[in-house]
Amino acid sequence: MSTAMIATERDRDRNPDVAEPDDSDLRVLVGDTPLKIVDVAHAPTGYRGDVSAERQLAVWHDAGVADPERKRLRIDMHTHSEYSPDSRTPLTEQLKALLAAKIDVVCATDHNTIEGGLRLQEIARDQLRVIVGEEVSSRDGEIIGLFLEKPIPRDLSAEETIARIKEQGGVVSVPHPFSRNRLYHIRRSALERVWQQIDCIEIFNAREAFAADNRRAEAFAKERNIPGAVASDAHRVSEIGRAWLEIDDFADKASFIASLRTGQVNGRLTGSAIHLATRYDVFRKWLGRRRTKSRA
Repeated sequence: MSTAMIATERDRDRNPDVAEPDDSDLRVLVGDTPLKIVDVAHAPTGYRGDVSAERQLAVWHDAGVADPERKRLRIDMHTHSEYSPDSRTPLTEQLKALLAAKIDVVCATDHNTIEGGLRLQEIARDQLRVIVGEEVSSRDGEIIGLFLEKPIPRDLSAEETIARIKEQGGVVSVPHPFSRNRLYHIRRSALERVWQQIDCIEIFNAREAFAADNRRAEAFAKERNIPGAVASDAHRVSEIGRAWLEIDDFADKASFIASLRTGQVNGRLTGSAIHLATRYDVFRKWLGRRRTKSRA
């Protein structure tokens, strides 16, 4: 029987109220303070959007499945750096922030390139594990490939993008599948076509403007028994540490995917204003390129 709890960050050092499940596998107590609680029946991530994300840190954990003898790791499964057109985060600053947030494993997933991940891997060395990845712009929307050795071309179909990832033994993750504040999430029709070929799906993305979009992804994953991924989707240093999944240590890709199933979700929404900051960063990078060309 699983036990879950939710408490405010301010009060998390105290003993939060705990819900003991009855008919359901998991029940979660949700409230602005441990003294103001609402019982919510279904919340595998332990997060509900009707509670302020800024004030809440929600976790769930299936103690009957996770191995207590194995080391637990914090993993952020979707991040960006200066190698993405919409981020100006230097790799050195990204590394510092990841270490400060006590992230053990990071998936470097810049847009349509693996160069940032390869470079971060070199810089990080033994300070943290870097999984080289890419957020690929397929014709059907964005798809993430992890454990990549070669870049995946953009503008392929979802099926071909997934095939290219798997050809090199990569892991397929679908980011922010039901996002209402982004233009390039995977199309629902494509997701329905390929869901049996994907390895994991983001059930918590800190950049979602609407918490309900994370819940829709969570429900989709649960209905189809797809492992859940958790991501800060950080484009700026200030976003690093907003979300991570606590998982068992893993030795290979198979045990990596298995570890996602017993993960403990931790996340806070960043807030919709961050998308305005991203547009500013895109403009600054564009302006910088124009100035460079004019001097050439």
